[in-house]
Amino acid sequence: MPQIDLYPALDFSFSRLRDEEKLLISLSRMDMPDSVRARAASLIRERALDWDYFLELARVYRVIPFIYRHLQSLDVDIPDRIKQELREGAGLIFARNINALADIKLCTELFRKEGIEVLFIKGVPFMFDVYRDAGLRSFTDIDILVKAKDFRRTDKALKEKGFRLYENRGIFNHYRAQKMYSLDERVYLDVHMDLIGRRLHNRLLGIDKKKVWEDRREVCLRGVRIHTLDIVHGLLYHCMHVSIQHGFLGLIWYVDINEFMNRYGGGMDWDRVLDLARSYGIRRPLYYSLRFTKEMFGTPVPGYVMERLGRIERKLDRRVFTKIKANNAGTDYLAELVLFDRMRDTIKFVLLCFVLYPYLFAHFLSISGKVFRALFVRVRSEP
Repeated sequence: MPQIDLYPALDFSFSRLRDEEKLLISLSRMDMPDSVRARAASLIRERALDWDYFLELARVYRVIPFIYRHLQSLDVDIPDRIKQELREGAGLIFARNINALADIKLCTELFRKEGIEVLFIKGVPFMFDVYRDAGLRSFTDIDILVKAKDFRRTDKALKEKGFRLYENRGIFNHYRAQKMYSLDERVYLDVHMDLIGRRLHNRLLGIDKKKVWEDRREVCLRGVRIHTLDIVHGLLYHCMHVSIQHGFLGLIWYVDINEFMNRYGGGMDWDRVLDLARSYGIRRPLYYSLRFTKEMFGTPVPGYVMERLGRIERKLDRRVFTKIKANNAGTDYLAELVLFDRMRDTIKFVLLCFVLYPYLFAHFLSISGKVFRALFVRVRSEP
């Protein structure tokens, strides 16, 4: 079986993809335009697909519900074994998400009783607000944002309810601005004290926490009401999440951004998006996340927005992305070289890692040593 590309968004070219990858990208969305539907059907009818590889792609990229739903709607023949595996995978996600609704309600009632303000972020609000479907968006834990002043009360309230601190975070516990709790090894609750889960980024970037809380909005699914980020901060957050938090890894985060834009892009206040991205120091994470999503899915992002954001692109960026993609594992932190708007912040980040988190600095060197040296070595295989 071919090796799966863990960074499909980097250096993306639809024409260079394997047939199975073309099919998967085509199906990884809520609604398929007629042209995309015809292309997907043609691939299945005319090509000898490696269905085991395709199934593994769907698992790794966490898009099984999308794949299963669209394949059902196409008039094509698919191996029964593959259909069964997709059906079971989609059914498991639906059942898990339905159960999660009860857990989300439990959490909202607990925090309301304790007078603790909570914002739900990541997968849960996407299920509530963007997909409006309990069976499409998988998530492994419930992510919430609380104010730093409320964290101790949150910790106490959760422990009194039976939650336990989940300590399987290794040496990075003190580096993360979040803590995981579990209830009977069934409910996993990730409590964030900042939008970005890495402490150093919260020190170096200028995110206005007060504005984040003031602009929150309410969404509802199946009678459960939650608060989440407003539209503009929602877009900024999910672009930070795929870039800063995950180093441009995977596919599901780009699917999220594409669907978020399909739902809200037409009414987006782009001037406010650009102004906040500048003041927060996240124009580069915003630019690359939107650009990669647009390249994969044709996401509706205004041309002038991409043009203004694109002015911050550096020549070194492409080389960094090329090396991350070539190594295909363990290089997330190398993306830090392209994520800060100003080079002095990149240098400050590395120095602060050395001073405040020496174990993290050692990790940074261990995963990027050969790759980092390769950034400045031209090889024949590269243009």
